[in-house]
Amino acid sequence: MKLSLIVWATACIAVVSAIHKDVHTADKVYLKRQKDIYQLFWHIDQPTTINPEFYQIARSWNLEDHLDAYPGHE
Repeated sequence: MKLSLIVWATACIAVVSAIHKDVHTADKVYLKRQKDIYQLFWHIDQPTTINPEFYQIARSWNLEDHLDAYPGHE
């Protein structure tokens, strides 16, 4: 009984240690875009007092004009 438990525990530890995830590090452009989006939604109820330049960009944004910027837009 003890031997089978030890073998089973060793096998479980071996399987768990064999799992490897690939890690993708974000580049500077992606991080800047992410930060800009976070800043847009940080005080969404106060658009003109926090970052008025982002408010103007959001007001003038037209999806049809920038459709080619989105992947899978066909």
